[in-house]
Amino acid sequence: MNPSEIKEFRHPLGFVAAIFAASIVFTILIVIAINANASNTALGILVFFAILTAYALTESIRTRVLLGIDTLDVSRLSGRRLIRRRDIEEVTWEKGSGVAVRTKSKKWIKIPPIIGYNSQSMSNSIRAWLMKGPLP
Repeated sequence: MNPSEIKEFRHPLGFVAAIFAASIVFTILIVIAINANASNTALGILVFFAILTAYALTESIRTRVLLGIDTLDVSRLSGRRLIRRRDIEEVTWEKGSGVAVRTKSKKWIKIPPIIGYNSQSMSNSIRAWLMKGPLP
């Protein structure tokens, strides 16, 4: 497998841009609420949503699934996990549960959902990547 065959799953730019826009809107609303002497409750709600959208923006930028030359690289805001191809025993998906891989040590690792890719297509991509086999 050459480096051009590396496949990366990321959230679409439009999705990330929408979250960014929402984050900007809530920040502007906070400034307007402060200038208008809004109630503490209204201000608290706006701050909560501004923090929530900032977290969602960071998570959407950081989340990716990379089918590398010989490793499955799963990155999220909470951390990164590299799984060698030879350590993966099974890939499965269920509606509502998403994609998971089982390692040879019988540990299930959940793959984060990526907007624009359904569970079936992502699991099929991982299976096809597994069938290509390890590097010689």
